[in-house]
Amino acid sequence: MGSSEAGNPWRRVSGVRQVVPLTVLVCHAMWHWIVRPYKAGRPARRFSGLWSRMRSSAGSAVYDTVINHFIKGYAELTHSRPRPETGALVILLYRLMAAFDDEYERRIQAGGSMGFDDVFAADQVQDHLRALSAFLAAYEERQAIREFLETYTAENYDRYLALTRSADSDVSAESHLAMIELDSGGFLVCTAQVIAIFNGHRVSPEVQAQFAHLGVVGKLADDMVDVWADMREGAANALAGMVRSTPDEARTLSDQALQRRRASYRWWKKHCPTSFARFTKVLAHHRDEVTSRSLRLAGDLMLLPAAWGGPETRKAQSERAEIRV
Repeated sequence: MGSSEAGNPWRRVSGVRQVVPLTVLVCHAMWHWIVRPYKAGRPARRFSGLWSRMRSSAGSAVYDTVINHFIKGYAELTHSRPRPETGALVILLYRLMAAFDDEYERRIQAGGSMGFDDVFAADQVQDHLRALSAFLAAYEERQAIREFLETYTAENYDRYLALTRSADSDVSAESHLAMIELDSGGFLVCTAQVIAIFNGHRVSPEVQAQFAHLGVVGKLADDMVDVWADMREGAANALAGMVRSTPDEARTLSDQALQRRRASYRWWKKHCPTSFARFTKVLAHHRDEVTSRSLRLAGDLMLLPAAWGGPETRKAQSERAEIRV
């Protein structure tokens, strides 16, 4: 890693240098869109028309491209060649976790039972569990993966519940960063371990650490994209929390939410320099700890929407919703 790149996570996702990750994204996404190598085992989805199917396929292709770089990074760090089916496994695992998170969030808002068994029993979660189970039925590693996931859940769910229950808009930036390290970092560590079990490997703590740091990078990028929505809903957000500690910048941020349609990284750097420098320092620390070329590229792909001022940012601002700083 060159010294000019270290400490500056925006260098490769802005200006002329963003051509590199953009080219990778377009080329790989086109391949995934046409070939769809990770399609196997996915639950069937119904759409109203051709455009809906095309739009969904294009979005899935971008998502699959990032997953592909996770797996390539794993291969680089472990000097191995994962099975071709590993991509489909990771996609199915992520869809199961996403369905669980959706049900979890729905129950928080609706005031339903937060017991793990109750959340896990939801129909949409069970649909994705059946898809994952059907995929793994042909592989002898299925029992080891199941036991790992059960242990992982037992060890982490109560902590996850406690953290998210405290994750409102008033939580300190430091507390939210700790939650990100435990949640998002742990999520990618879980991914690395499932990949290892499926491929008959043992993943080292050093490899796990690379995935943990990348998970934090991805979550910080999401927080930057989702800042308006999180502020509107009163949810914890690392960037908003840092801005809140600087009153002048907090007022600027509130005005931006009501008056503009974008907040690219250059806007943040110009109008919230103190807060954004702090945010960038944290982001750079985690990105600089990732040494795998493919994992670093995955991080760049996740940072692109944040650097531009992502689609959720534009949507939330266009609603002119009440913003709380």
